[in-house]
Amino acid sequence: MGLFSKKSDSTQKSNGQPSVQFGRYTDRHKTQVQIRYWDESLKLYKEKKYVDAYYQFLLYLRDDTIDNVKIDHDGSKVNFEIIQGSKIVKGYANNEKVEAEAEIASFEDKPHVAVMRKLLSVNYNLFFSKFALKDTVFTLKFSAPVQDAPPPALYSSLKEVANQSDKYDDVLTDEFSFLS
Repeated sequence: MGLFSKKSDSTQKSNGQPSVQFGRYTDRHKTQVQIRYWDESLKLYKEKKYVDAYYQFLLYLRDDTIDNVKIDHDGSKVNFEIIQGSKIVKGYANNEKVEAEAEIASFEDKPHVAVMRKLLSVNYNLFFSKFALKDTVFTLKFSAPVQDAPPPALYSSLKEVANQSDKYDDVLTDEFSFLS
């Protein structure tokens, strides 16, 4: 299948390698079923049924044709993974808070001052997330109490984590050769 052909199968795997979806997938057109999930998530959130609201929200984000969102819902907590480009945003939500995180780059011994300065300056321009350290890995993290994370705000927050982490893994590893 050529690059500019009219028909495309983004889920097809070739040579045993998974197909990779490029671009800003979060803005893709939603189906009527997905819109119903969105509406239900808003309704449940207003009823303070936060875990169920977030579950419906994640169903809204999911596209079964490319399997971009993995969800594990047990009633008291929902764990999720969202695939955006080369990044996986992992997170959870319960009745108290929502957290999501994507790994950006790793280092050997200790973090380098130049990288820390760069991330600190980028943090200033982020609205919902922040760069953080997790052992020897730089991550982009979002965390909020459920009262501050209704579905529209959660959408914007997760979109920032997904898009910025997909961007900054390349930016940082290109600029700082000692990161991987």
